[in-house]
Amino acid sequence: MNSLRIARKTLIEYLREPQLFLFILCGPPLLVLLWYVIFLPAKDRLGDYLKIQVVNRDSGAEGSALVDMLRAITFEEKPALDVKLIDGEEQGLISLREAKAGLMLIIPSGFTRALEDARSGVGSPISAEIEYVGDTSSFNYVFAKGFIDPYIRGTIQVQSGLGSPVYGNYEFLPGTGTSSDFDAAIPGLLVFSLLFLIISSASSLVQEEMHNTLARFRLARVSGFDLVAGVSLAQMVLAVLEVSIGFLFAVLLGYGRGTDLLQPARILLLLGVSVLFAVPVVGLGMITAAFSRNDGDAASLGSIILVPMVFLSGILFPMPAVPLFSIGGRMVGLYDLFPSTLASEAIRQAVTLGDPAALLYPVTGLLLQTVIIVWIGAVLFQRRKLRS
Repeated sequence: MNSLRIARKTLIEYLREPQLFLFILCGPPLLVLLWYVIFLPAKDRLGDYLKIQVVNRDSGAEGSALVDMLRAITFEEKPALDVKLIDGEEQGLISLREAKAGLMLIIPSGFTRALEDARSGVGSPISAEIEYVGDTSSFNYVFAKGFIDPYIRGTIQVQSGLGSPVYGNYEFLPGTGTSSDFDAAIPGLLVFSLLFLIISSASSLVQEEMHNTLARFRLARVSGFDLVAGVSLAQMVLAVLEVSIGFLFAVLLGYGRGTDLLQPARILLLLGVSVLFAVPVVGLGMITAAFSRNDGDAASLGSIILVPMVFLSGILFPMPAVPLFSIGGRMVGLYDLFPSTLASEAIRQAVTLGDPAALLYPVTGLLLQTVIIVWIGAVLFQRRKLRS
């Protein structure tokens, strides 16, 4: 009963000082909106990202035909490439350094002559090899080259008289054929937003100390368990609210439209895993509060925990596998030690891929981490804050 009273008290305090409360609830919609703004240009026109500059040294018809072929490539009935002819390499190198283009393509002189000789069976001393120039460590370069190289090789094969090229057959994962990058990112963004509960739960606990409420709790014989449980219950209410608001906002922006992602079972799994993930997040908030003296400490220490969980867990971008050991044939990686990794993996399997059977490993690991983190947080807060 004391825990329920403390939970009610914590929520009322949020309403009386709504800055942090509004920050928590507005976080998911803002993250979703930011991702939508990033996604929208790629959705409308892939060429906004695939910017290619071409130096055509060939004086024949084949070089110009190759440029026309690149401009004619479409993706979802829209131009896929932004192809710009330039006069020389120096201009292209400047654009590459200024990140105004992802790749510079150089069509060699004699390109037409080499293809004509190949068609007639005459050995030609002239090379028809296309040259790619750019920063090989840049994502834009790798993306652009990987996209256009099959088209260029196929065109050269056809124009050389070797017959039609054989392309690979691409198949979507089950249940993802009509999904977009925006759809795929939403579960991870919801997990990301829940990590801010580390700061809010730590701040709530620290304020109990700053306002001398802990001394009153001791006089009223309120246990440390009641305090921690009450604050945790309040944070769980916030978790349900922010996940629900973030999800509804994503649906308004088009999440799951025309796909199976809005099936009731998938939505329930999304909310269920999100709420389960909120428990260890509150435990991390307890650990943060145990070493904080004020709200500033809670925000700073909470951010130190939050940042690596975001960038090393695969929420925003995939991480390379770092295997540690295996259990029952399942490889456990270094990043699986983060609860955010397991939560995002569980949501990806159950919601995005529609495979509830794959929940066993991430949910089991998340439950185990929840017990450990909450226990550590409760013990540290009890010893450092609740003992007189």
